[in-house]
Amino acid sequence: MEDSRDHPRRPKSRFGRALFGALWLFLAGLSAVRYARELRTYLAAEDFVRRSGSGARWPVLEGLRLADAGDLSSGLAVDAALSDFSAAAPPAAAGSPGGLKEAGSFEPRVEESRAARALMLRAVEARPGSAYHRYLLGRAVFASSKGSGEEDSGRPKLWATPLHLAAAAAPGLDAVWTALGLAYLESWPRLSSDVRAKALPVLRRASLNEEFVSRSFAQEVAALGLDGATALLADDPRPLGAAADALLRAEALPGAAVLIARREEAERRERAADLKKIEELFRTGDASGLRSACLRWFSLHPPWDSDDPAGRAQAARVLEVWPEDPPGDWNADPRGDLVRFFLNGRESGVPSRILARAINSLFEVPEPARARVLLWTGNLRAAEELGGRPELIGALEWTPYFVALARYHLLEGRPAEARSAIERVTPGVREECDVLLARHQVARAQRDALELAALDQRREWLTEGLQPRAASLPGGTISICVDPEGAAARPLLVRLSATKPAIVAYGWDGGRSGTLLFEGERLLRVPLAGLSGRQSFAFRTLAGGPAHVLGVSRQGPS
Repeated sequence: MEDSRDHPRRPKSRFGRALFGALWLFLAGLSAVRYARELRTYLAAEDFVRRSGSGARWPVLEGLRLADAGDLSSGLAVDAALSDFSAAAPPAAAGSPGGLKEAGSFEPRVEESRAARALMLRAVEARPGSAYHRYLLGRAVFASSKGSGEEDSGRPKLWATPLHLAAAAAPGLDAVWTALGLAYLESWPRLSSDVRAKALPVLRRASLNEEFVSRSFAQEVAALGLDGATALLADDPRPLGAAADALLRAEALPGAAVLIARREEAERRERAADLKKIEELFRTGDASGLRSACLRWFSLHPPWDSDDPAGRAQAARVLEVWPEDPPGDWNADPRGDLVRFFLNGRESGVPSRILARAINSLFEVPEPARARVLLWTGNLRAAEELGGRPELIGALEWTPYFVALARYHLLEGRPAEARSAIERVTPGVREECDVLLARHQVARAQRDALELAALDQRREWLTEGLQPRAASLPGGTISICVDPEGAAARPLLVRLSATKPAIVAYGWDGGRSGTLLFEGERLLRVPLAGLSGRQSFAFRTLAGGPAHVLGVSRQGPS
């Protein structure tokens, strides 16, 4: 018999099932409506891509199929189209932000840019919080006004509002500030004074991006003047370098020289600040962070870009604290580059223990280099186990080691052993700079008057007889034999000439010691302190000129 207590529940159960069914139908309908809307948006984006007429755009279709939502597919399609516009359009002439319109290359894409604007308006409506959508909308609105005869680009609210909203939502996204800055610059002649004032902070923020500066600094100078444009640049060596390069390309040499000097000063400050961070990581024992910081320091501040005593001291300190683990390859690890930098006539700029520590953390180190470092640390036995083998006598690649061995014995008061080391050098190079200087030191230590008399004239010819090569070209090289005895007191004197203003960069063996702006004749004093042996002083004309060498000499004893 059926329990009467079940009867009151039946109506409720039927009502619940009916309510659940209605809700399910409602959600299914809502889902179908949403799906239809998403499908229409996706198909509109796909149709936009297909009608673009660009063969390079077809791969974008595959990307659309991976998008999670229709508005995202619109963003992909419009982003590709705007990139096409930027690649196809020529740069605006300096002082003529309407250069795209005058060139006539943008006009065939006006309808396409309007379609892009319509797509992004719907995308923003679907996802109003997206900074990326607002960024693309602003770019599309600005693009649609180009070449169309409209004055939208002169009424910045139409494109600036979505770009400003995107910047507020994603202040760290450089692309937004770059797009906004470029739009302001291209519209500059048509902007009111109030809008121009509001544009300056945007241009200052955009100028933190090196690519933006490289692309637009000439336009900034045309719009704001040189002083106004340079005032927007932060004291960061990368944007400053990009701005200097832009002025070099434009042959605006005085402004470029000012920016180069400012970049070098900013680089010195950044090197010191980054080294301070490395010191803190070293102090706290953070090996992983220290390794990353050292790699970053080497990447941003390669030693040959600041080849002066201060730069060498900083590079030596970075090499000193660089974690030994894991070991690295001599030819691929930055520590190998640093060691080679110092072994190339800059040995006095780094304590030998630092080189030894670096060598021990590298594999595939050439034996001559390892033997030289062992010798400098006083480990004669280990050095001679590598370099004292009879079959190495006369080997050309071992010449620097034999010279170092001779000097080591001289310091230890063993001139006879020093002469024996020199005798291992192949006869064909005994008249070369490093070997001859070592021979002269040995003869003086042994008080060999005949040898000294024979070597004095040759030594003076090597250290004083300077002959520039390729001196009439925009760049040239001066080979010099640097005797470390008295090098600090006798700098190299290079007399340069340029018939018109020229900016010249100069340095030793691929390094850069400084830059110079001059016209006519100029005497350049190049310090030799910290260098020894055969060195190559090189200079090249960055812009203007060309510059060439009139003569080279050594300053007399002070």
